[in-house]
Amino acid sequence: MKRKPVDNRHCLEGHLELLRCYYNFVRPHLGLKFGRVVRTPAMQAGLAARKLTFREIFTSAAGLLIFVALLIDFVAVGHTLHKQRLAA
Repeated sequence: MKRKPVDNRHCLEGHLELLRCYYNFVRPHLGLKFGRVVRTPAMQAGLAARKLTFREIFTSAAGLLIFVALLIDFVAVGHTLHKQRLAA
């Protein structure tokens, strides 16, 4: 039986959003160190007052809304780029 290739773009996009969420809201960056405080990009942008955990992101309504907003933004940008590639 011959196996067909599976298009996992939808799954890959979800994983990339999870990574983006971790990078911006959970992981502190040494480049954003001010004194003894190491900040996340979300803290620096004023989106979060402190470093968040995945539990807080997925159990709170505000955190879930942030994640959904990032996902919508990512899909919209990807859709625009896809249209530009088709037009070229």
